[in-house]
Amino acid sequence: MAVLLTASFSFGQSKQILSHSESPAQAVNYVTDAPGLLYSQMNNGGGTAVASQIFPDFSNCRIQSADDFTVPAGGWKIERVEVIGVYLIYPTLPASSFDVFFYADNAGVPGSEVFHGTGLPFGQAGDIYGVDLTTPADLPAGTYWVCVTPNMAFATGGQWYWQSHATPQIGNQFHFQDPCNLTGMGFTSWTPASVAFNGYDIFDLCFALYGSQAQVPVSDWALVIGIGLIVAFTVIRYRRSA
Repeated sequence: MAVLLTASFSFGQSKQILSHSESPAQAVNYVTDAPGLLYSQMNNGGGTAVASQIFPDFSNCRIQSADDFTVPAGGWKIERVEVIGVYLIYPTLPASSFDVFFYADNAGVPGSEVFHGTGLPFGQAGDIYGVDLTTPADLPAGTYWVCVTPNMAFATGGQWYWQSHATPQIGNQFHFQDPCNLTGMGFTSWTPASVAFNGYDIFDLCFALYGSQAQVPVSDWALVIGIGLIVAFTVIRYRRSA
């Protein structure tokens, strides 16, 4: 019981957001232009950060933050996710792996889970964390939410925080949930940041998505019509030149 009481106290609301003074200055601005880039919100760090993590020492309970993005016509095959994160204790994050979640949009709130990559390997370069999806996430056109969580024990590693992205706001404000109510805040389902964190006014998170445009299948009829048009134009051109 003592461990649970200590954790409940340490997990309190004030511990889920890092202020401008606590979030390191070097995690403010990154420009992402690597090959395979599909989408990026990495270029305008907000100077604050919000908790997002899976805790193996608390029955794999989660504290999750998620932000939205839009996939254009044709769809995306996402193979890698990068985020800017803040970790205050050690230079290298003592996490065993990361999980990556993608959720469908449900009227401006994360809806059904459409992808969950578990125990994914990651690399760290300063405050940038790159997570490779061992199985790509194939997402058709539409709005989605991404959530990134390190698998790290609270007792040995403390907490990890996801860097905010400064205004102007892009899409919907990020959402927060604590299904096990570790924080005691009561937000056990997805809740807008402005509600979960009273007075907080930065509503996006820093992340980038890498991969490729999904292949759009061509129907047999479309292929036949296309070949027919090529043959017709070729015949017409030949007759005119004869």
